[in-house]
Amino acid sequence: LTTIVGSPLAKKAMDEGDSLWLIADTFNYLNTDTARELIAFRNAKILTQDMSGVCDSLSYNVTDSVIKMLVEPVLWTESNEISGGEMSIYLRNNQISKLDIYQNSWIVQEEAPGHFNQIKGDTMNNYFTNNELSRVLVYPNAKSLYYARENDTAYTGVNDIVCEKMLIVLDSQTVSKIKFYKKPKAVLYPVNKIPEEKLKLEGFKTRKELKPKLTAFLIRERKI
Repeated sequence: LTTIVGSPLAKKAMDEGDSLWLIADTFNYLNTDTARELIAFRNAKILTQDMSGVCDSLSYNVTDSVIKMLVEPVLWTESNEISGGEMSIYLRNNQISKLDIYQNSWIVQEEAPGHFNQIKGDTMNNYFTNNELSRVLVYPNAKSLYYARENDTAYTGVNDIVCEKMLIVLDSQTVSKIKFYKKPKAVLYPVNKIPEEKLKLEGFKTRKELKPKLTAFLIRERKI
């Protein structure tokens, strides 16, 4: 076991000239005949061209290509802000293939300034295609609030849905299909008539001010 302190940085080459960057206050690196794992403690940050995230601590199992983000992790992919109590990111061919979120799981997407599509539940299984979110399975206590469009132009209303389990299919970051399981309750509000208190699900918040920037990683790289 090797411990690294003093503004450590890890950088791994990915496909098409991309890199996976990791920084934290302290690194522990385990390298054996059967496993390679990097554990990052306190103020952990992660960055690629298509993804960035923050959490208290994380572990990167290089052997299995699994990144676990612990203690209030927040992850940004394309236009999505994803959060929960704990996350597991599964990489395949140097791309995100699946993201599991546990405990108070959220996905927030700003549809227009001050207006947000929202999905929440206890657990989420998120599936990616070419680094783009394509399917979301939410269970139990699934809730969603999203802006519905007609022919990808004018908004037809805001859907407020509660059910035990929900499958959301996305196309180019836009909801294309939703399946509800076990007694769904849905209300479609006209855009100009939705009550103010219904614009956000209970517990809603964004943390875009925490989103890491490339400069934070470059500063450490220059010190090496």
